[in-house]
Amino acid sequence: MPYAGLSKKAVKPAVVGVSILACFFILYGIMEQRKQSLTYFVGKSQRQATRERPSNSNAVAHEGTNGGGNNQEMDDSEEWENSIERVHYSSNDDDISRHDLLDGGNRLRPQAHSGHETHGNATKKGAHQRRQQAAGLLLKRPPDFIVIGVRKCGTRALLNMIGLHPQTVSAGPEIHFFDKKESYKNGLKWYINRMKPSTSSQLTGEKTPAYFIQPDVPQRMSKYFKTVHKKPKLLLVVREPVSRIVSDFTQGLYNDDNVDIQELNKKDIQAQFRNKALGKDGQINRKWRAITVSEYSVHLRRWWEVFHRDELLIINGDNLITNPAKEMTKVSSFLNLDKSVDWSRVLYYNETRGFYCYDKDGESTCLSSSKGRTHPEVEESVLAKLRKYYKPFNSQFVKMTGLDVDWDMR
Repeated sequence: MPYAGLSKKAVKPAVVGVSILACFFILYGIMEQRKQSLTYFVGKSQRQATRERPSNSNAVAHEGTNGGGNNQEMDDSEEWENSIERVHYSSNDDDISRHDLLDGGNRLRPQAHSGHETHGNATKKGAHQRRQQAAGLLLKRPPDFIVIGVRKCGTRALLNMIGLHPQTVSAGPEIHFFDKKESYKNGLKWYINRMKPSTSSQLTGEKTPAYFIQPDVPQRMSKYFKTVHKKPKLLLVVREPVSRIVSDFTQGLYNDDNVDIQELNKKDIQAQFRNKALGKDGQINRKWRAITVSEYSVHLRRWWEVFHRDELLIINGDNLITNPAKEMTKVSSFLNLDKSVDWSRVLYYNETRGFYCYDKDGESTCLSSSKGRTHPEVEESVLAKLRKYYKPFNSQFVKMTGLDVDWDMR
């Protein structure tokens, strides 16, 4: 008997009591379970609402997006994207417009963030960190400065010297974007893709000497600077016109595959130069491009019709050979570079090569053997005719620029 020892009157109340107690524990268990379930669903709803709710006034939900959780990520991404130059180039020859984001796979995107920044302060802090990261990224950026000429006046030497400053990065080969129609039609994105990566604290540059003499280039370049919202910084190197022609002629000899320099004697070289510089009538042959390139005042007038004078720095190429530190000080000021480089120290005269070389971080670098070649001896009578021809051009150029030169005294 399960209830042995109890009277029948006592058993009935005991059974009822046990049953009531059992029911109490069952109800208690059910209530606790439902309470936990309710807490879970309320908490889940609050977390979802928090993600969907904008964390600050700048995080506005976009209609048509899937879920609120991605809106914050979208806004952060857009804020980072806005720190990069937005440009677009139309294929309609000279028509350049600014509205699209330049990409082309050249950006290094910031690392994804773990967790969610749901509070205003955290979001602002994250955005600030991303702006800092974007500023330090190596990106291919639109050029800030362009060396526009003149051919055989020291443009390569100038670009190499500018490159000694840590605040500058320059493209290696000549781009020929603004002077060649087929390149220009490739668009601004194509042009910028040929630059070397740089940070936002560095200036990007390139040099193409052919720009100076092409009539269409000033207008095209003006549109470029307006499109990328940069103040134009143009660099022009000039030297004594006749010496420039002889240098141009010398390079042509070395680049001519049909000519063996070693087999040419003095008379052969003199005859070649005379036949190029003078026509059959003995007058200056303007059909030879080397002649028209040295007519500096003619070309410069086109540039000053488009650009302000403080947007174009004229560098004395003769001084760049004999006193490069002085000229580079002017260049640094024009480009607003800091004074971390002592030009008189990093540029030194190399007795063996016969011109200045560069000392950067203890390593000496000189221009290639194709630069600074010894000029062949040409007839003095031809040189005299050339100097006479350029005298009015030189006089006009000096009046236009105020450049202190003694070209007509040679």
